[in-house]
Amino acid sequence: MRKMVVGLVALVGITACGHPQEPPNSRPGGTDCAAMATTIVKNLQAADTHAASEAEREMLSNLKAVLANRCAEDRWGAAALACFGGASDDEQMRQCQYKHLSPEQQDKVERAIIPIIQSGGSRSDSRRDIEPRLSVTGIAPDKGDADGGTYVRIQGTRFIADGPRSAKVYFGARQGTVVRFASDRELIVEAPGGKANETVDVLILFDPGGQLKIPNGFTFVEKH
Repeated sequence: MRKMVVGLVALVGITACGHPQEPPNSRPGGTDCAAMATTIVKNLQAADTHAASEAEREMLSNLKAVLANRCAEDRWGAAALACFGGASDDEQMRQCQYKHLSPEQQDKVERAIIPIIQSGGSRSDSRRDIEPRLSVTGIAPDKGDADGGTYVRIQGTRFIADGPRSAKVYFGARQGTVVRFASDRELIVEAPGGKANETVDVLILFDPGGQLKIPNGFTFVEKH
C-alpha cells in the first residue's frame, strides 16, 4: 500500500509557479480526461508490488473518477494530458503537475484527492505518507540576467512551519543571495551571474532539512 499511496501523493497539488493558460482550441474533452485518469491509475498499480485489497481497489476507482472530473471541469490543457499520459513514475508525474497545472488547478485536485487517500489505506503508515513535508516545487522566474541581480521566488512547502531554518541556494556552481523566507511556501533569492544562455540546476541547502534540487531550474540570459 505504501508505494501506491506515495504515487497518489505525487499528484496532490502543491502550489508552484503559475503557467500560461493554453488557448481554448487546445483543450481536451471529457473522453481525453477519462483516458488520462485511467492511465495514471494503471501506472500506480504497476508500481505497487502486492495484491490490492478491496479498499484499495475502491480507492483507485474513486481516484480515477476524481481525476477525470477535475481535468474536465478545470479544463486541464492538452499538454498536461500528454505529459501525464506518458509518465511512468512518481517523479515524472510531479513534474507534469508543476509544469502544466496552475496553482488553482493544483489546489482543487489536492482537496479532491486527500480524502480519498485518507480513507483508502489499510496500513498504519499510510497517513504518514500524506503528511506535508519540506519540499521545493518550482522557481519563478526561471530565467534571469547573466550579469546577476535577478530576484526569484523559490516555491515549496514547510519552509518555516517546523521552526527556524537557514538556507543556501546555488545556481549551478555559483551561490545566490538569500533575501528572506517570505512565507511557508516562498523563499526570495537574488540570483548570481552566469554564462549567457546556460541552463543550470538550482540547489537549495536547508539547515536543518538537507538539500533539494530543481533540475535545469534556471537559465541565464543576456540583458537587452
